[in-house]
Amino acid sequence: MHCTHTKICQTTRFMPNILRLTLLMATSFTTNSLPTTKVGPTTTRIICYGDSLTAGTTSSFMDVHPYAPHLERTLNHDFTNESSNEKTAVVVRWMGLPGWTSSQMLSALDTSQGLRGVLKNVKQQTGGESATLAIILAGTNDLAYESSSLAIFESLTSLHRVSHDEGVPTVAIGIPPSAWQMIDEGAAALAKDVNERLKEWCDGGDGDGMASFLDFPFGYGGKEDENWGPDGLHCTARGYQILGEELASGVKSVLEAFAVK
Repeated sequence: MHCTHTKICQTTRFMPNILRLTLLMATSFTTNSLPTTKVGPTTTRIICYGDSLTAGTTSSFMDVHPYAPHLERTLNHDFTNESSNEKTAVVVRWMGLPGWTSSQMLSALDTSQGLRGVLKNVKQQTGGESATLAIILAGTNDLAYESSSLAIFESLTSLHRVSHDEGVPTVAIGIPPSAWQMIDEGAAALAKDVNERLKEWCDGGDGDGMASFLDFPFGYGGKEDENWGPDGLHCTARGYQILGEELASGVKSVLEAFAVK
């Protein structure tokens, strides 16, 4: 089931101190758009959950530009309920936890910041209606603290199963590239292995038949890349906009597939 990079990925890797400091500085800038209010009977409710890339943290840590509003705008532009041929209102809300690893997210499941807490809050705010879909973008911070791709994979899939237990299907977004991965082959191999495991888990049906995988939509092109900030870890405002817009087609396909089911 697993890819051939396991031995490489189990070699202990250490993130440079400056990048660790970057993660610590970002930790206090949690962003969210909860609670989610009831909109209407044809509303599709999406929860984006994850770390600083969901929060929309930039290299300066002074501004946040979540991708979720751009995803919402793009989906609403052309999303139609295929079964009724009616336009469906798509509402996208987010919870971003900068600096958090997937294991930390698991330890806080039932808090206001935890995934289960967030999903239960949706039900409370909508009179008992569940979220339609949860998009999970996490794992980047794990690369700094874990040496095993299996450990990261298991933490991520445990998050997905929490959502599935609440009756909410999920989309796993692959760990994106970064400046650190460009200079550290071990970190790059670790991220690649986690992504391969996640994709196989989703595509192979091990994800309870409720999980889909989408690649992070763009790469890292170096210091001149306008989608990434100077730290090479966080997107620019432009990058987050493109992230939301580029994810829309894949998310739309997932929503339509589950509507058919």
